[in-house]
Amino acid sequence: MLDRERPTARYAALTVGDARESDDGGTSTLLALPDVGTVRATLREPVRPGERLVVRGRLEPFDEPRNPGEPDMRAIEGEDGIAGRLASARIVERRPMKSSGFLAITAAKPTSCG
Repeated sequence: MLDRERPTARYAALTVGDARESDDGGTSTLLALPDVGTVRATLREPVRPGERLVVRGRLEPFDEPRNPGEPDMRAIEGEDGIAGRLASARIVERRPMKSSGFLAITAAKPTSCG
């Protein structure tokens, strides 16, 4: 679970959730990031489950409730195993999909993009 925002960086990613068209015309999906966990992201380009990518964005925790009685998105998403969101996400590179049936991604250390 993310507890603080991280600077914009590049991350190796594997799409692990269904890709759904979002209201703004982007593609909403779940990405598995090494050393981070699963995050929500909205990308401008379509993706498929199992696709290996390098993405650039800013990792953010979900907002905590601001008003009494408001749902706690951090807790709700955490129950589903989702650590946070990748904001301002964009695809930098598409990597070949593995054909062996076992999908593995090469861990890439986040690098600051400034």
